[in-house]
Amino acid sequence: MGTVPQRTSILVTGASGFIGRHFINAVKDSHIVYALARRSQRNAGVSPHSNIHWIRCDIAKREKLAGVLDEIALQGEVDFIFHFAGYYDFTNHDNPEYRRTNVDGTRNLLEYAAKLNIKRFIFTSSLTVTDFSDPKRVINEQSPLDATIPYARSKKAAEELIREYSAGFPCTIVRLAAIFSDWCEYGPLYVLLRNWLSGSWKATLLPGRGETALPYLHVSDLCSLMRRIMVMHDKLSQLDVIAGSPDGCVSHRDLFTIAARCFYGKALTLHFIPVWLARIGVFAMGVLGRLTGNPPFERVWMLKYIDRRMSVDASATRKLLEWQPVPRYHINRRMLFLIENMKSNPNLWEDRNLAMANKVVEERPGLRIYEVMVEIKDSIVEEHVKHLTDPKYRDLYPHYFEIDRNVLRVRTRLIYEMLEVVFLNGDRQHILRYANNLAKQRLMEGINLFELSMVLQHTTKILKNSLLMHPELKPYHQKIYDEIGLTRQLILDEIEDVYENFAGTEKDQLLATAREYFVDETVVDSKED
Repeated sequence: MGTVPQRTSILVTGASGFIGRHFINAVKDSHIVYALARRSQRNAGVSPHSNIHWIRCDIAKREKLAGVLDEIALQGEVDFIFHFAGYYDFTNHDNPEYRRTNVDGTRNLLEYAAKLNIKRFIFTSSLTVTDFSDPKRVINEQSPLDATIPYARSKKAAEELIREYSAGFPCTIVRLAAIFSDWCEYGPLYVLLRNWLSGSWKATLLPGRGETALPYLHVSDLCSLMRRIMVMHDKLSQLDVIAGSPDGCVSHRDLFTIAARCFYGKALTLHFIPVWLARIGVFAMGVLGRLTGNPPFERVWMLKYIDRRMSVDASATRKLLEWQPVPRYHINRRMLFLIENMKSNPNLWEDRNLAMANKVVEERPGLRIYEVMVEIKDSIVEEHVKHLTDPKYRDLYPHYFEIDRNVLRVRTRLIYEMLEVVFLNGDRQHILRYANNLAKQRLMEGINLFELSMVLQHTTKILKNSLLMHPELKPYHQKIYDEIGLTRQLILDEIEDVYENFAGTEKDQLLATAREYFVDETVVDSKED
């Protein structure tokens, strides 16, 4: 049996997602992790770790992804790629994001994977690629990709790409069951538990016979399966399809019985309603939701799956990987943990589940602003250097005028990149450390507060104006004003603190003059709004 060498390097897409976060936490101590995500590490809730290299990147943007992967390649080989990134929602509409992220993003990643000299490419698909309307069908690793919902079609297209590229490097397709955690974090299950345990009049109502059933796999079991793929990689084929699932399935009726017993300490009586009546109720809730701007999770299309059972036979996967789910993580046994977490920390429970239940394309203005900043960086740096070395501003920047242009470029670029991180991660703590060190260095060079303040003011001003003029950033003007204004103020305050402690007798006059310039600039910002 193969073993995973220490310090194995892995690349994880979708690092800020539910599965990505759990997997990174499971492997971070023993693996070097290049984590690709559209959200910041802080917003994703992933704690800093010396083995985690967090990179904000949209895999659907081909050139950006290529640049990121080229940089990673310079660090050495990547042993495994775990492609968790993907889009889904519960509207059942053919959203363009299915093609952009699930298909085009996968193609982009595959095109550059060979450069990283990987041992295996692992792609997470879904058991829903197979239609399970036939009650006699049992889904296994060889089941056809014949489901017709938009999400399933996008996963089918991505699987076809995996098959094509597997000629160049080994690939594994993992078709997932419904993945959950001790905090639930699986949208449909969260909605069911919320309804069943609400104490309302509809809490004990179930459409059909309560036989709607899915296979559920705990995220800890999934992480162990993924690690098992790495351990067994040299025993696997050039292309394998495995089922990330236990055998069988669990019905809504059984889940209700277990959840009610755990929550109330007693059994409750279920009341089954006809599908036609449920259809009327869901339609009415949808109309009300559109009127109030708060659409419900339940959709009419979901009623098609009432009393459908997605039964799974994952025996081939267990045999291939010498792996099996841990019995204590089975949904029937784990329900107690879900309910206890719901009862003991309801606010955290809601926070973890609401985003999963209302899955939409998240607006990430900070990432888009950052991308524009990268595009215009060189031109702004040159404009700033030209300004500092213009003879007509020699009295304004006497020390900077004497500095070599290449040194000015380096200094300007560093300031600029500090501001990039603010937009990228929403974190200004590094700015305080930078401002403190900057002030001490400039003091030793004999540069007074006024001159330094004016240099920083001009840097932020031309950046702000350039971003405001960019046509794609029109919806984000307020964020641009806020981030640049607040960051500039942090830098000014920190620099003033340093100069107040170390500057000479002219410090009071210099501080007052610098404040006047910054006050004027703030007024300009508010007028421009």
